[in-house]
Amino acid sequence: KAGSNPDAGRFMIPAEMDVNVNNQQTRVKITAIKANAFKNSADKRRVYNVVLPEGITSIGASAFEGCANLRHITIPSTLTDIGSYAFKNTAFKELTVPATVASIGNGAFAGASDLKTLNFETNDTFVSVLYSIGESAFAETSVEEVNLPINVRSIGKKAFDSTPLRKVTINNPNATIGEGAFPAATQFHVIGGSETEKNLRALGYTNIITDVANEYNSLLNRELGGTFTYTVAYPNIYVSSYSGNGGKVTIPRVIDYTADDGTVTKNMTVNGLQYNTFDWSNDKYKVYSLVLPEGIYAVNASAFINCKNLSEVTFPDTLTKIDQFAFTATNLKGTIKFGMNVISIGVSAFGGTGITDVYIYNPNCEVATNAFPKGTVIHAPKGSKAETFVKKYEEDVNCLYKFVEI
Repeated sequence: KAGSNPDAGRFMIPAEMDVNVNNQQTRVKITAIKANAFKNSADKRRVYNVVLPEGITSIGASAFEGCANLRHITIPSTLTDIGSYAFKNTAFKELTVPATVASIGNGAFAGASDLKTLNFETNDTFVSVLYSIGESAFAETSVEEVNLPINVRSIGKKAFDSTPLRKVTINNPNATIGEGAFPAATQFHVIGGSETEKNLRALGYTNIITDVANEYNSLLNRELGGTFTYTVAYPNIYVSSYSGNGGKVTIPRVIDYTADDGTVTKNMTVNGLQYNTFDWSNDKYKVYSLVLPEGIYAVNASAFINCKNLSEVTFPDTLTKIDQFAFTATNLKGTIKFGMNVISIGVSAFGGTGITDVYIYNPNCEVATNAFPKGTVIHAPKGSKAETFVKKYEEDVNCLYKFVEI
């Protein structure tokens, strides 16, 4: 029996299960729902209610697609990604997206024609980290009104196509909006004079009210708390992991370090960021701005890769090295400046960002392949290694970089 009873047709995904590894039973945690997990089931129409346990971080593409009677779902606070078409053609009437979800894939809820109420969780300890809504994500639903979280800055083509949507509030000042993302008659509430307003008008939307306060910059300065772990290779100490509520994250300059044997070494200066420090953190999407203190000399490989909401970084004068992929696919934009001590910037260190201008004052600083996005203007001394790096690409028909002498 199913009907409207939320407990009927109920599937509870276990948080852990026993698997056979090398002929031994091993207890493992379940962290994801695989692509097509329920879509390919002959019993998918018998699924009315799904309970996902804490620990699930992603729902794969088309995982529940075609579960035409799926009306209720319990989403854990650990979920960060909803894959393309994950819930296409389901029967939700209302949905609350947790504040931990960073991206909603193409067509994720398309065709869920009963879906009328769409909310995004507000959280007392951290702001919703959602930054991307994919193409046709909510197309052909019955959503009438939506208030998008402040971090949403990418709204795909036809995201809300073929809906009765009448009111949308966009709180991000720099949202890019795909063609046909909203019905023509939609009323928009946005920040006056923002890029979001300009983008909407460029797409031909006219019912735009500029009554939203710009709170994005204040978000970059909110220190919401967190904890670090450290790795020691005497005399150096590195940040090895982070957990917390994000906002503005300041790396400690000096700490008292406790070794495994209980020995305490006081007033140790933190020297760097270990490999994948934030990339491996479940809280990486919560980080909006970063302060690296004096004493930090190295940001190692992939330390902040995929910190999608990281929009501002303060670099110390002591910094000497930024390793490969250190800040790849973050939200850094505009101009960054490196002091005289920086001697190397690794492969794709700032790839996939919105950086437009870079100042490199050390004439001996080595710049690796694709360190910056295509088209970046590199300001550096005449005869510097940075100039040599730019000239290396001058014969390329696309001319990757431009050099300006300082």
